[in-house]
Amino acid sequence: GLCLFASGKENMNAAGADKPVEIFHMSTRYIWHAFFGEAIDEDLVTMIFNRFQGDTSTILTENRVIGALMPFSLLMRPFQGPAEAEEAKEILVEKILNSPYMETYDLSENGNIDKDEWVELTLFYTGVTGVSAIARLYINIVNYASVADGINTTSEEDLTMAVLESARLQSPLSSIPMITQEDKTLVVNGDTVTLPADSFAASIGGVSWNEDEFPDPHTFNHIRTNLVNSSLNFNHVGWDPDTLGTRVCTGRKIAMKFGIDWLTLLKEE
Repeated sequence: GLCLFASGKENMNAAGADKPVEIFHMSTRYIWHAFFGEAIDEDLVTMIFNRFQGDTSTILTENRVIGALMPFSLLMRPFQGPAEAEEAKEILVEKILNSPYMETYDLSENGNIDKDEWVELTLFYTGVTGVSAIARLYINIVNYASVADGINTTSEEDLTMAVLESARLQSPLSSIPMITQEDKTLVVNGDTVTLPADSFAASIGGVSWNEDEFPDPHTFNHIRTNLVNSSLNFNHVGWDPDTLGTRVCTGRKIAMKFGIDWLTLLKEE
């Protein structure tokens, strides 16, 4: 894993204006290897980029209003023409079907979902959240944490806080796309909250800039005392690597581990 990071950092240093693209490519190679157990060549990396990211000019300046609608915004922004998109999907689905990840696929362990359907679902969620969102997290780390002072790179706690703060400043995935079908009662940081039926989830990005919760919200400050308990990334209130939930990001440990390793390497420069 660290070899992939080191290679990505060298390529990024040489990429100049294309740094965001190279970061996306690096994270794609890393995530694909972590999830599916094999390396992919640059042609497939580019195909994944075109499938899930599209216009390179939006990577750093993603509109927060549109971003708050993701993944619905995927339907609004056509990255590829229908024929090209379908061909790319078929190639990527076939690649996953033949990967080590699928060698031990068990219908009973995955809700009796057909193997082909499971692979398509896996491709979508890996692309949108596992690749695209994590690439944005890495870009945030470059923009904020890597140039910030006072981060102790020998402390995993300090590095974790720096990655969480990077994610808070520009949410990698900006919303929890859910409309409640009935009244839903949740316990949030010890408080009981009831959402009425037909409620639409709020923007993670917008809430992360709430001045009441995060004073001076547009300033990087990785020693905020409420970061661990109040950050809203990974579809969960607070950061807890061991928490369970129906909508909590299952790849959060991978994302944080990658982010910490990435920040450590950047700070070594």
